[in-house]
Amino acid sequence: MKFIQFLVPIVLILVLLTLFYFKYDLVFTITRKNLQLNDGQEKNEIHSTTEDTNELPYLSNTSKLKTGDSHWENMKGAQERNKMKSILLLRPGKSGSGTALERFQLSNIKFDFCHPLPCINQTRDAESVFITIRDPVERFVSAFNWRSLLICNDFNETRQRGRSRANYPMEYCDERVEEKEIIHHKYKKNVNNLAMALCQQHHHKEAITDVDKISHAKYSLSDWLQPSKIWHNSEGESKLLPLVLESGYDFKNQIDESIRFVFSHNYDAEALEKKENKYKNKLEQKSKLSFDKSLRNGDRLM
Repeated sequence: MKFIQFLVPIVLILVLLTLFYFKYDLVFTITRKNLQLNDGQEKNEIHSTTEDTNELPYLSNTSKLKTGDSHWENMKGAQERNKMKSILLLRPGKSGSGTALERFQLSNIKFDFCHPLPCINQTRDAESVFITIRDPVERFVSAFNWRSLLICNDFNETRQRGRSRANYPMEYCDERVEEKEIIHHKYKKNVNNLAMALCQQHHHKEAITDVDKISHAKYSLSDWLQPSKIWHNSEGESKLLPLVLESGYDFKNQIDESIRFVFSHNYDAEALEKKENKYKNKLEQKSKLSFDKSLRNGDRLM
């Protein structure tokens, strides 16, 4: 009897330890799957961005919180950012979307973006959707020439085959056999040859199929903006805000005004002034860095 009384607590402890182990293992498994999903977001062309890395992200990260008064300031800032209405930036290829992305990132606001694939489903939950647009013909020409540049040449290719192609097109190239066959071989790196094929009745269908295999060129504006009821926000207003890359329009000013629009809908007058001044200072710093870099590059060329 005494043996049984001694054994019962031990069994209970073992049961609790077992439950704890399985609970921990389940949490670990779920966390690992979430991390895998997050790693896969870039492949799915859906990205989420936060404020700059020196500040607290929108999703609170306690490892970056400081003690003392700054702790409460960071907590307050996190709460303010979590209240911000969701923003989505749609980035069709070769529509000036890289410039828009850069300035949105400098603005220190939270937003998601899609590039270069359309992401209609992600627009449902966004309160405001910005999209960069450009003349379809100009965008098509730019997309063809861009891919022609990025794809590795058959002969005398000095670039490395691999990563960072878009950021460093003079250092890396892309070895995509099918796209290379179309752009370099079939149409001889000349967009006019593809345009002529599109206009010729006996080549039209084949040319359309070829366009569908060229990254950045295969998705038209209608693919990004499919007819839907999702283009209105919770107040019944249109939530679709275009940024137009077109001669005669100040593209960067449109982006800056869009950022101010986001600021004005999320901050009071005092905070709004601080945000605008901070963004202005970052633009000035960015401009100075770009100017200094151009001078250094110029010195190398002289």
